[in-house]
Amino acid sequence: MITPFCICVILILILIYLTYKKKNKFNTEYFTPISHSLSKTAVSTINNSILPDISKFYVISLDTDTGVKKWTSMKKTILSSRLTKFPATYGKLVNIEHPKYNNIIKRDWDYGNWKYGRRDIVEMSDSELGCCLSHFNVWNKVVEDNIDVAMILEDDAIRYNKKFIDITDDIIKTAPKNWDIILLGFMIPNRYLKDEIKVGDFYKVNEFVLAHSYLISNKGAIKLIHKTPINAPIDTWMSLQSSTINIYRHNYIISNKKMIHSNLVAQSDTVGKGEIEHTNHIF
Repeated sequence: MITPFCICVILILILIYLTYKKKNKFNTEYFTPISHSLSKTAVSTINNSILPDISKFYVISLDTDTGVKKWTSMKKTILSSRLTKFPATYGKLVNIEHPKYNNIIKRDWDYGNWKYGRRDIVEMSDSELGCCLSHFNVWNKVVEDNIDVAMILEDDAIRYNKKFIDITDDIIKTAPKNWDIILLGFMIPNRYLKDEIKVGDFYKVNEFVLAHSYLISNKGAIKLIHKTPINAPIDTWMSLQSSTINIYRHNYIISNKKMIHSNLVAQSDTVGKGEIEHTNHIF
């Protein structure tokens, strides 16, 4: 015989489950491949017509075995034929002591001031240097080709919300007029949320982590280039420019006790995992 106490416990458990499911309702809405029921012609037609307000979709990717695998995975996503591969810089092959890099990038950066508010200089890893230069080069491409709006993707950004196209289209159409960068994928520790400024349905960010997916305007690219040298890992450095560059995020998020993170696009947690040696550990 089921007692009233048991019924009460069951109802509480059901309520907890429903609350969790609602809070994480987008968790199962990521996907990688395009439906195999579509022909290649149909897929091409769809991709060439999506997000027309974005001029170019650049995927930063190395010409290595792992890079080839990642690029192949990217070509199976909903963005498919709109993607243009942009050659990434292999940090180990770069001599940043060369004079041509003097005003572009510095290996040393003040990790301590960023993390603890007290000076502690560390060196960026070779892979972080390569990542920084890759983003810098793609910003230059945006400026040189006079591109109005570009989507910048790292080649592990292969998990997309099923409503990614519709949501991103709405983001572009409703974004604050002064935007320079709109983060599509991001992670923000809860302690930084108090410094954000709400503007309509968007938030002007102060600190953030991850730069695997963002929109950048032509003027935003110009501003970033003029802010060099880059003297921190790319996501940290970009966030440190937020006082003078208008960086916004959307509010399609998943939250927990430590952070919020984007529920629109996410990185693969398997392909090429651990490829970049990070020095900007935020936790």
